[in-house]
Amino acid sequence: MNQHNQSQFPQMPTIYAVVLNWNGYEDTAKCLASLRHATFSNLKIVLVDNGSTDGSAELLEHAFPEKVMLKLPHNGGYAAGNNAGIRFALDNGADYVLVLNNDVVVEKNFIQPMLELFGREPSAGLVTCKVYYESEPERIYAAGGSFSRWLCTGVNDRQGKLDSATNHLKDDEHEITFVPGCLFLARREVFEKIGMMDEKFFLYFEDLDFSRRVQSRFRLYYTPSGKVYHKSGAGLNWASYTPTYYYYHTRNRLWAFEEDTLFYRVYVFLFTLLNATAKTITLLLHAHRGNRVREPRTRQKVFALWRGVMDGIRRNGMEPTGR
Repeated sequence: MNQHNQSQFPQMPTIYAVVLNWNGYEDTAKCLASLRHATFSNLKIVLVDNGSTDGSAELLEHAFPEKVMLKLPHNGGYAAGNNAGIRFALDNGADYVLVLNNDVVVEKNFIQPMLELFGREPSAGLVTCKVYYESEPERIYAAGGSFSRWLCTGVNDRQGKLDSATNHLKDDEHEITFVPGCLFLARREVFEKIGMMDEKFFLYFEDLDFSRRVQSRFRLYYTPSGKVYHKSGAGLNWASYTPTYYYYHTRNRLWAFEEDTLFYRVYVFLFTLLNATAKTITLLLHAHRGNRVREPRTRQKVFALWRGVMDGIRRNGMEPTGR
């Protein structure tokens, strides 16, 4: 950090990076290796293994002996796993907590722009940076995010756009309304005043819920200066999404807005029904144009989709499944 920013932080803050592993040695190892080379000197790493069954926890423990490792007995989901790491970080003096997906690779100086933004914006609670697709380093995965009340979800800004194609657009530090869960830096005070991520979701929508709760006391920001690379999302189109995605994304949309007005909850319900119907038609047409090999997988996806609708309405939940 430059001299100006050092004056904003009389003492070098302590940052803990929380990385969650679940049967993903190759991705997690790449993530940890990139964090190992980050230029911020006071970065500590907490690796949380979410009940892996493939031996990846032991391999990572041997390959990265400098990090702290927490081994959880079972896969409690994205929020539960990260919460375990966040609690450890807070208990050990973290000033800031960095939460990032295990399939994210970071550039060496990605932390400094986010930390400097915190220094300039005392009201900031969460900050994220520019995220690219790892497979296409010039294509944007997220340049901040927005909460769309019409789509009942958080939307990654400029997703899928080539960076060169958006050069004419204003791309500076600005306030946002949704922080994508693949990477964010949080003040310690956020967790002390707002609490942890809600573990009821297991997978998907916990980042939108957390963003909305944090906004009740803090502000969310995006900086284009820090750069990282994300392997992918759940899929490129509806046909490529997994049954796990269909179930949890559908169920959790209905759960995420339980505290909103009755009018908006009715809108979310109707939107979910229309969305599920459109996805079902798309899946069936895709299977029809293909061959019989696709049919069992298509049935699984359609079943997961409508089970998500029913469990969202009944406030039930299935046992966690593989991705």
